Amino acid sequence: MATAGTIIVLVIYLVVILGISAWASRKVKTAEDYVVAGLGYVGGWPTIWEQIFVPLTCAVCILIYGTKLHSVSQKRKYMTIQDYFSHRFHSPKMMRTLSTVAVLITSVIYLTGQYRVISLVLARLLGITNVQALLIGAGIVMAYVIMGGLYAVAWTTLIQGLILIFGVLSTAPFVISGAGGLTHINEVLGGIDPNYL
Repeated sequence: MATAGTIIVLVIYLVVILGISAWASRKVKTAEDYVVAGLGYVGGWPTIWEQIFVPLTCAVCILIYGTKLHSVSQKRKYMTIQDYFSHRFHSPKMMRTLSTVAVLITSVIYLTGQYRVISLVLARLLGITNVQALLIGAGIVMAYVIMGGLYAVAWTTLIQGLILIFGVLSTAPFVISGAGGLTHINEVLGGIDPNYL
């Protein structure tokens, strides 16, 4: 069972996330505001590159394509990428259908992993079943998305990202030291599988 301190920290975190969503919901005035918003342990050192280049690739795509799409969407009043595709390829019905199917498939794949991790963490922290943890996690996520739309999602993602960065930077030296230093970590990884190096 979770300690009182763990529960207090978790409740504070959830209240902050919901508070951000409530704040974001006041910024949402139109449907457009609601819809549009501004593996190391397993794989060893090679997976570090994934953690660097996945966000970097997203950033480059946003800079190259996103800025152009943004200016086009401002002129034409597009709210979603489906709006752009349907106009660009002169096939509103077909492009919207294909885009919807693509988004549904990728979202299910992506969200399955996200919700699985949420349920594992909450179940461990609170001493409850995975199903209970999944329902709590899904309820929180649905609450802040429904309250503030993607505007809330953007802000909560930013805040959570900053918390993660701070957490990693502040704990990494202690974790590396506790594991015996980088030299020892590399020796252990090399003993398991040289490809991890």
